[in-house]
Amino acid sequence: MTALQKHSNALQIADYMLAHFEGVLLDELDALLERSKSAWRVGTRAGKPGIVRRVPEGVQVGGDLVMARSGRAGVRLARAWEELYGQNPNPSEAYRLAILAVEDAAVPIVASNDASATLGKVLNQVDNGGWRLPMNREHEKATSHDVLVGMIRLLWHGQHDRHGGQPSGPGNVSMEEATVAVGLATTLVQFFDAGLVRRETSA
Repeated sequence: MTALQKHSNALQIADYMLAHFEGVLLDELDALLERSKSAWRVGTRAGKPGIVRRVPEGVQVGGDLVMARSGRAGVRLARAWEELYGQNPNPSEAYRLAILAVEDAAVPIVASNDASATLGKVLNQVDNGGWRLPMNREHEKATSHDVLVGMIRLLWHGQHDRHGGQPSGPGNVSMEEATVAVGLATTLVQFFDAGLVRRETSA
């Protein structure tokens, strides 16, 4: 208790204790954080209990399901969430891992003959190859193909910190940009892993 009172960031001590000591009262601490309207809650990072940023419950549950069911892509996605919502967020790393997660899920489907394909190649394949989502009713201004391409394009082109030698560029990825990227990646990984991204065949 004395350490908690003296430390400038008591949550860091709580986070360490959760990860390294059995018998820590997880439910009580989580309830305390919730009662105090904290932006933090007790969650899981790297398979261990830890302090994570609070997100809407439905978003968390949906994300957890995708991460658990999506193999290697799910592992990368989980790491992206950790980098985004952990005690020491790293938005650039979260964005990078989000892209890798989508590559893990998409490359075997749309570029199976090119194991080294990047999200840029996935984007070109999806855009030019007639890939779409299984929607029976579509609006001409927002077809499932166009929406899918738009999501991938936004994720790919939004990572403005991946290239060096551009002093006039916008700089590091922001938390807001990384939040969008990880959200997009979660949805895209779900679509690809569930077999919902399909090539349109002519009748």
